[in-house]
Amino acid sequence: MFRRRGGMRRLRRAALSGSQNALRDAQRSYEAGHYAEAASAFETLAHAAAGLAAPRSGLLLLRAGEARVLAGENEAGVELMLSGLAALASTSHWLRLMRAGERSAAFLRVHGLQAGARQVESLLEARGPVNRVTEVERGGGARRMLPTHCPQCGAALRAEEVEWIDSATAECSYCGSPIRSSG
Repeated sequence: MFRRRGGMRRLRRAALSGSQNALRDAQRSYEAGHYAEAASAFETLAHAAAGLAAPRSGLLLLRAGEARVLAGENEAGVELMLSGLAALASTSHWLRLMRAGERSAAFLRVHGLQAGARQVESLLEARGPVNRVTEVERGGGARRMLPTHCPQCGAALRAEEVEWIDSATAECSYCGSPIRSSG
């Protein structure tokens, strides 16, 4: 008996669809500069997603950490970011972990948190397979264009970080909605 790969995706999407409005609200709070409010919302969503979709949980914790840093809660922000990266590492999505880690370290450096950036880099170094990601994997093939934000939940999209369902359709890393590329 064959099972379609999309079946599991549909189940995950259905389980997380109820949180799309909450995710959209968290994104709006973040973009409006209400960072403490956004951080709390992202943390709540991350804990809800932890049992369902660890990559989403990790990404939500990273976003909560960024919001905490921007709210001036540096120590809590760094801890959330490290927790998010650990959640990503537990899924063996090495390329996603590497890219999120590099982006997190850069974010922390820009905000004057050199020690936090070193902690992120140490975490990445301790995860051996990250260092074995090849240049071909990093390039991801032909450059595909996506909207800047998910039309369903409002999350920022990066073509090199989403999971591609087929050659023209990506899955939002936060809510699981399918998104068609434009080229």
